[in-house]
Order: sequence, then structure tokens, then C-alpha cells
Amino acid sequence: MIPVSKRLLANFINICCVLNILLRSVVKNLGVTSVFLVANTCILVSTQPAFAQARQVTGVRLDPTDSGLEVILETPSEEQPQVFKTRFGRTLAIDIPNTQLRLPEDKGFRENNPASGVAQVTVVQQNPNSVRVTVTGTEAVPSAEVIESAQGLALSVRSPSAAAETLPAPPTPETPQAEPPAPTAPSAAGEEAIELVVPAVGEEGYLVDEATTGTRTETPILDIPQSIEVVPEEVIEDQDADTLDDITRNVGGFNQFSSPNYQDFALRGFRLQEDSIIYNGLRGNPFDKFAPLKLNNVEQVDVLKGPASVLYGQLEPGGLVNIVTKKPQEDPFTEVKVAPGSQELAPGVFDQLELQLDSTGPLNESETLLYRLILAYEDSNSFRNFQELKYKSIYPSLTWRIGEATTLDFTAIFYDEDREGQRDRGIAAPGGDVSAVPIDFTTNEPGDIAKSEGSALQLDLEHEFSEDLELEAAARYAQSDYTNNYHEPRGFLDDGRTIKRQYRNQVLSDSSYTFNVNLIGNLETGPVAHKILLGADATRTTSEGSPNRFASPISEDGTVPPLDIFDPIYGQADVPEDYVFDSEFLFESEQFVYGVYAQDQIEFSPQWKGLVGVRYDSFDQEFTEFTTSGDLESEQEQSDSDLTLRGGIVYQPSDNLSFYTSYSEGFSPQDTSDQTPEQGGPFDPTTSEQIEAGVKAFWLEDRLSTTLAFYRITKQNILVADPEDPDRSIQLGETESKGIELSITGLITENWRVIANYAYNDARVTEDTNPDNVGELLPNAPKNSAGLWTRYDFPNSNFGVGGGLNYVAERETDISADENVNLPSYVKADLALFYTVEDLEVAVNVKNVFDEVYFVGGFGETGVFPGAPRTITVNAFYTF
Repeated sequence: MIPVSKRLLANFINICCVLNILLRSVVKNLGVTSVFLVANTCILVSTQPAFAQARQVTGVRLDPTDSGLEVILETPSEEQPQVFKTRFGRTLAIDIPNTQLRLPEDKGFRENNPASGVAQVTVVQQNPNSVRVTVTGTEAVPSAEVIESAQGLALSVRSPSAAAETLPAPPTPETPQAEPPAPTAPSAAGEEAIELVVPAVGEEGYLVDEATTGTRTETPILDIPQSIEVVPEEVIEDQDADTLDDITRNVGGFNQFSSPNYQDFALRGFRLQEDSIIYNGLRGNPFDKFAPLKLNNVEQVDVLKGPASVLYGQLEPGGLVNIVTKKPQEDPFTEVKVAPGSQELAPGVFDQLELQLDSTGPLNESETLLYRLILAYEDSNSFRNFQELKYKSIYPSLTWRIGEATTLDFTAIFYDEDREGQRDRGIAAPGGDVSAVPIDFTTNEPGDIAKSEGSALQLDLEHEFSEDLELEAAARYAQSDYTNNYHEPRGFLDDGRTIKRQYRNQVLSDSSYTFNVNLIGNLETGPVAHKILLGADATRTTSEGSPNRFASPISEDGTVPPLDIFDPIYGQADVPEDYVFDSEFLFESEQFVYGVYAQDQIEFSPQWKGLVGVRYDSFDQEFTEFTTSGDLESEQEQSDSDLTLRGGIVYQPSDNLSFYTSYSEGFSPQDTSDQTPEQGGPFDPTTSEQIEAGVKAFWLEDRLSTTLAFYRITKQNILVADPEDPDRSIQLGETESKGIELSITGLITENWRVIANYAYNDARVTEDTNPDNVGELLPNAPKNSAGLWTRYDFPNSNFGVGGGLNYVAERETDISADENVNLPSYVKADLALFYTVEDLEVAVNVKNVFDEVYFVGGFGETGVFPGAPRTITVNAFYTF
């Protein structure tokens, strides 16, 4: 049984108190049915009174220990202070309120390289009534825990270098060779001391306690007044996640919208496509929207919930996904991965094979130039008829430490993907019956193919002018080419069993240039500390299709043979020789977006923090259509601008607990193809607002984190049919999403990892010119969903076991009753076994253990998308 500590109990009581207030006000405003009962009677944990006598720190000394350092602050006060911890980059900051430095010559304290793994220790007067101690690691941020000490308060901090020596079974680390510096002032008789112990860090499992995505600065997640969830590399590897679709289970309210072969999702009820997936913090997704984003080079995936236009420009209101790639490392290693697999219904015993090489290390003796090279190859069949994948990719990256204050990173992507028997359009569901045909059904012909290839080059520059001023700049060029030669389902004939099909011959090309620059500065206005962000970004995207050729059935006797879904006969015509193309055209689309923004992260005190942000955006977009002879056929242009705001407050009664509330805005231009005067255009962008409140906490000695969030999002200016002219649109549509999310991540014990979530999301149409649509659920947005994954490593053993469950409630595929298909709810179970011996690790992953038939999303009767049946993969990793 895990003992209940005083701090754990105090956190629970604090949560009860504030949740009582939140559930009375926030939940009432959100309109969400109460699902929690919180006690009305509670006792708040005492915080340091503002009017108490400030303790005096008269001396600082560093004493080496067997496991690191002790940082001792000498003070005559006998009271144990309350401390507050934050993390910035590789630095752990410990704030001690109601404390003043009284060192000789009124100077602070600084010691460089006092111990192995510790680059610097400083003690400064943060503001008139608060002292800050910072401990900076050489490679990574130290971690910390508060313990009792005979001399007063002790804060146990573990340095990353010592951690490497203690895992997996902690031996006794070598005693650091650094001699302790002399104390800056002698201890007076009777003085007590504040003691900060600095030993080695333990493994954090799946826990990530800071992210840059929420603020574009290195900020602890506790300090961000908005929900953000991080899926780290450890989860990706343990679950054998292959694409972004595979990790939606780990994030509350994040679901697949359609085919696993697309980048198509729903987040907090709103559809999220490639424009809302950013790469290393930059807009301009380097992967084509019909090419699933592979995770071979991914370090972690950050999911920021709700409108994020203040920092990232035009976005859908559900949020954004930031893909963070693996970086070069100082410690050299090479890892080889071999992963054969087998899928139910697919031909062959081992019908899947994945190979990967990951190598990194320094290129010179001074370790100022680091490299990383990742190569990946995949050849796999599918449970769907005629579908086969061949995938090749190269991910090179370099880090150049130009000087102590300047770093330049280069990252590149090159990929080539062939998908035979595709573009995938799902299986038929006549009359809404998803079980009418087997899940291996397809409307594609054996010769159909979807081919995608692309590349991206990115540079990131970081320069520190001083401890309080930093410049970050980034630029990327990305391009992709996509070829479609496939049969598109176009509805049923009158018999209800025969699908009309259209043959599409498409060549699509996209390219983008993206730039971003940020200036980050720290300053103080009296007792208030500020972290100021001033930034600007710009993206130019060009798309063209040449040619776009359609061969349509038009009628039952059209040139493209229809398909009987209950008795499909493929190969009835030579493709495309027998087809008559009744539509051929070229198009060009160009969009230029730029914005400037400002943000202030405010620390009023260690307990109270705030965030405000504003952005001005401007965009120009153009869509031009030509005939195949080059004559102009149509042209649409639009220019507009928008101002978006963001603000939030965080209350942090202790170093491992925070309550927050926030407001954020978003906007997104309408599609250029909807801007013609004949359609009623041009139209204003859609706009959105979110109100969110919640609580974040760390438990079990900061090993486990939880986030509970309440939110309401409203999206306006949606195009709906003009009731007086069905060929035109008007901007009277509105949708609303409101709900509750809970996430849990980290270590229950040192051998037991967990990542789990639950989401209740009610996303509906609230305004529409068609009254039948009002109140309808948004497509592919389940009301309830939950995910659980856990791994346990047996002590003193090379074995581990993992497993999880994924629940998704029923969904609608369309707000129109005529087009809608009801997708049933499902529960999917996965299992994993792990074995490690020296440099070899073997994992056996069984996905969909019970071979559940389920559907991840869909568009209507002619296209719902089944999930994969039982799949077994053996992953072997060898590192040298």
C-alpha cells in the first residue's frame, strides 16, 4: 500500500476546495451536467503570510556529498519556509518567499561547475521578498523533492549525470571531485540553515513536466493556463505506434475523423487536418495531407487544446498538434530496429516488415558539431483488399554549437511512399449498415495507386545575448508531390447495392516557405517578474494540380463500371484506356499569411501567475482554374486581417499544484473555392472563442501528473445554405463544443508507468438556416472516450509487461440525417511483452487482442473506415 503523505493529503484538500468553486461557477456557465461531487467543507493549506517577518539569509555554502551537492542557506530563522519549484530549459528554479539575502557587499551567490552534472548554482534576490536558488544541469534539467532535515528544510535534487549511473538499479555514485567552496559568510551562533540537497535524478517514466508549445517559451506545464498533453517517445515505442493516428488514444478528446491513411482528426469535437499539425513549432506541414505522418524520427507529440491563433495564426478551434523531432546527442550510439509483423486477413505469415537505423554522436573532439541520422523502410500488406505499402525515409540532422551562447540546428526530411490499391475511401454501409460488407471490402481496383514523395529543410538558430535576453529564429522549406489514380465512390444506384464510381487521375504539388523569429526577455517591474515574448511569422504556400482528370459514370451505363458491393467484379475495364474523361482542368492556389504577436508571462508572486497575449494577422489567398489548353476559366481572391487575444491566470498554492482559468480566440479563412460571387462570397473568416478552467497537480513525490479541464468553445461565421437560393451560402452557422477532460501521466511506482485519459465532449450545431440541423452532433466527435496504457517492469528482472484499453463512444458521420451513418462504440485492447538483455531489447506487441470489429470514422454510406484487426509485431532493438 502506498502511504498517504501530508503533502498528498494537502493537495487533495486544496483540490476539493477550488473544485467546489469551479463546479459552482464554471460548470454552470459551461452548461455541462455535473459529474463530480465535491465536499463543501474543506480546509485550505496555509501559505506563508505576506505580513510575516522576512527571514534573513546571511551565508551560502556548497557541500559535496556522495550523491551530489548540498546547497545550504544560513539563516537565524527557526521556521521552515515553503518553496516553489519551476523549470526552464536545463535549469531548476527554487523560489523561497518571505526571504531576503543579506550577503557581504549585497551580492548574490554564483558557483560554476560545482559537481559532475551540475553546470551552475546561483542564489539571488528574485524580488524584494523572495530569494531564488537555481541549479542548472549540464545536459538536462535536475529534478527535486522536498524532505525533512535536522537543520531545517532540505530539497533533494537529482542531477542528470548522476542519474545515468543509477539506472536501472541505483548503485552508489562516485563522489564528485569538486572541493566545497568556502562559505560566503561565517555562521552566527544559533543560526539555523535552509539545506538544499543535490543528488542524482530518477527515471520519470512517461512524465513530461514542461513544454514550449503552449507559450513558445520553456515553461512548466503547471504554469500554462491552458490544457496541453504530451506523448513522449517512451509511449510511442512501448505502444509500437507507427503514425499519428496510433497515439490519439493517449490524448483526451483527440480522435480519428476518417482513414488512418490521411492526416484527419477531431480534437474537442472540431475537425483538425494538416493545417493544424505543425512541425518543430513551425507552420507548413512537410507531409502531404493524404500521406500519414510517420513517427520514426519523433521525440514527442504536443497537443495544445483550444484556439491557439495568438501564437500560431489561422487554426481550427479544437487546437493544434506539434510534432517535435529527435535531435543529435552528445553520447554516441547506433540503434538498429527489425520489426516483422502479421495482420489478420492479410496474406502471408509475416506480411509486414519494418527496418530502421538511428545513429547519433559528435563529429569532432570538442563536441561542438553533433549529428543524427535516421533511416526507415517499410513493406507491408493490409487487411484491405489490394492494398500494399512501400515506404522509405531519411531524416538527417546536425547541431552546431557555434559558441557558448549560439546554437544552430539543421533538420531535414526526405520520404517516398507508394500505396497500391488506394486512395482509400473506406467500405460501403448501405442504409447505414456498417456490417453489410466485410472490412476487407474496397471500391478500388487492383491497379489503383496513391504515390507521395516530399522533403523539408529546416534551420533553427538560438542566441543568448544575456541571461535575460534570447533570440530564436527558424526557417523551413517544404515540398510534396502526390499522385492519385483511383476509383472514387459516388453514391448508390436505385437498387441500393450498386455503387457508381468515378475514376480520378490527379497530380498535386505543394510547396511552402515558413519563417519565424522570437525575442524572449526577462524583466522586473518592482516585485513583479515578466517573461516577454515578441514574435513574427510568415508562411507562403503554393499548390497546383496538373492535370485533374475525371472520368464519371454520369449514369448507370457510364464509362466507369459500377460495383455491386455484395458481388464485386473487378477488372471490368482497362484502366484508363477504356475511360472517357469528361472533365479536365488545371488549378493553382497561393496563400500568404503573416502575423506579429506579443505575450507577457507575469509572476506576481510564487503563488500567482498570469499570461496575456495579442496577435495581428493578415492573409492573402488566390485560387485560379485553367483549362488544359491554359485558358483562364475562373479566379477567386481574398484578403483579410484579424486581431486575436489570449489571457489566463494561474494560482499555485504549492510547488506541485495549480489552478487556472483562461480565455483564447482563434480564426481561420474560408476555403478559396467558396469565395466566388456566384456562391455569395467573398466571406469573412470563421472566428472562435474558448473559456477554460482546470486544475493541474503532481503526486507521489512529483512522479505522477494529473490535469482536469472544463471548457466551452464556440465557432462562428460558418457557411450554411442560403434558404432563398440553395446554390449560394451565407454566414449564419455556429457550432459549440463543451466538455470535461482528465489526463493522468507518470509513474505510480518506480517500475510502474501509466498514461490515461477520459473526455466528455458535447459538440453540436447551435445555429443553422436548416432547423433540422440545429442540435445535431458534429461529425466523428464521440461524446465519451477514454484511453489507458500501462507498463510494469518486474524488479530484478529483464522482463516487463504492458497493456491498454481504448474506448470510443458511438459517433455520427454527418449532421444531415440523409447522409448520416451511425458508427457503433467500441473497446479495443492491446498487449505488449518486453525483454531486455544487455544491448538487445525485444518487444512483442499484440494490437486489438480480441479482434474487435470497429470503425474509426467515416463520411457516409459510401465510405466508413474500419480499424485494423488483430495485429502482432515483434520489435527487436540492438544498440551499440
